[in-house]
Amino acid sequence: MGQRVTVHVEISAHELARAAGTTAKGGELADTFDPEKPLTVQVLARTNFEVVGDDRATVTAPASGDSSVDLFFDVTATDAGPGEVWVTIRQGAPPLLTLVLNPQIKTRGARARVARDRSAVRADSVLPPAAPADWSIPTMRVNERVSGDSTTYEYDIDLPEKGTYKYVSAPIEGDRDAYVNRIYRYLEETWAATEGDLEKFRDEVRTYGGELFDELFPSDLQRLLWKHRKSLKNIRVLSTEPFIPWELVHLKNPSTGRLPGDTIFLAQMGLVRWLWNTPAAPVQLQIRPGKAWYLVPEYPDPRYTLVETETEAKYLSKAFGARPVKPETARVMTLLRTRNRVDLLHFAGHGGATGGGVEDARIFLQGRIDPDPPDGADAYIRDELSARRIRQEGNLADPEKPVRPLVVLNACQAGRAGIQLTSIGGFAEAFIHAGAGAFVSSLWSVGDEPAATFTTEFYSQLRRGRTIADATVAAREKARAADDATWLAYVVYAHPDARLRRTTA
Repeated sequence: MGQRVTVHVEISAHELARAAGTTAKGGELADTFDPEKPLTVQVLARTNFEVVGDDRATVTAPASGDSSVDLFFDVTATDAGPGEVWVTIRQGAPPLLTLVLNPQIKTRGARARVARDRSAVRADSVLPPAAPADWSIPTMRVNERVSGDSTTYEYDIDLPEKGTYKYVSAPIEGDRDAYVNRIYRYLEETWAATEGDLEKFRDEVRTYGGELFDELFPSDLQRLLWKHRKSLKNIRVLSTEPFIPWELVHLKNPSTGRLPGDTIFLAQMGLVRWLWNTPAAPVQLQIRPGKAWYLVPEYPDPRYTLVETETEAKYLSKAFGARPVKPETARVMTLLRTRNRVDLLHFAGHGGATGGGVEDARIFLQGRIDPDPPDGADAYIRDELSARRIRQEGNLADPEKPVRPLVVLNACQAGRAGIQLTSIGGFAEAFIHAGAGAFVSSLWSVGDEPAATFTTEFYSQLRRGRTIADATVAAREKARAADDATWLAYVVYAHPDARLRRTTA
């Protein structure tokens, strides 16, 4: 073990001066703060640190004036390199504030020490005006903690009227990206190996879901979920990462270790996600006239041709008055950089992760044919839009308004060897940081056409006034009944109780 370092957290009703000689961050709590409710302050070790002793404390918010609350937590450096520690303050499930601290860790002999910081790391927060907090939704908070070549998942479970629980997974050794890529590669290779035999594919995915249950969840958490499997509904996952397919985890009886007769994926329990270190998901969505758009490329290369996407375009036009966006990067980015221009953006086309990392996600726009390509070169020139660019340049939402747009990526595997939809998850993080209030995507892909059953039913349920969680469950079941192999492939980021408000202006 390395050097022990103290994290000092100060909460005050007035502005705090930055501490000198420390790794320090400050910020103001979100306006959902309720002064009548206690605050939970938690320290998360994210990279090359681990928490020593208690990782959280519950305190009464300081009153206005000069009063403040001081808390101290200990963390230990585990490996040399960049370190990361999060301090999160919440009431109920969603964080009111997350402060990210990034000390550098150097080695001294066999020990790790925090460089240039002889005292402490410090996080300061200021209380805002009051507003009600969200308490009532079953929530699983997931912290992905990396130490060297080992990844551990830490779980906080809030079950209303049943209790709050904390668990830690067994370490997963080796590169995290490689582990995630193996999951998606297995799914896509299994689909190819079963040669369209849907029943066999379902059985294989069920088996794999049971294995993920064993790998990702410790035995005590397995017993908790199994015990409450019939009462859990509309589970919210607040995660520090967007890549693990929690929807595919299949519950089973920990006492026997065998899959049950029923199919019980977490996806069927109304699982809806959100990212931890982002503004809280809104409970209201809207699609106003002139602010619904679809992005449906007509690929000029026959290897990429998609037939069914035209059906999606017609549905969106009829249901929401959606208009097409010219499928070129410049046009699309002009739209995404224009605040308050988009209430709905729907993409139907090819996607993939073209690099080695799971974050290297791209969607493929229309592209063009080079009439005179160099010898040996491909005549088709792709136009790729990366998640990285959307995160850096996207500016979808008006921060003064509570309603933020819905983005749907109905992407399928690109019809070209060597390009896989191994993790479109990078777009979830990109669009949410760009201002999306809800994001829906196929997290992995089978086949070479986007399947419209899920998305069409999802939209239909929202138009009927259903919550996003209920619409997600209904859409998955509709796709499952239609023998659509992608029924488990969709991931939804949103507030579970969010609804669509139809407007005329």
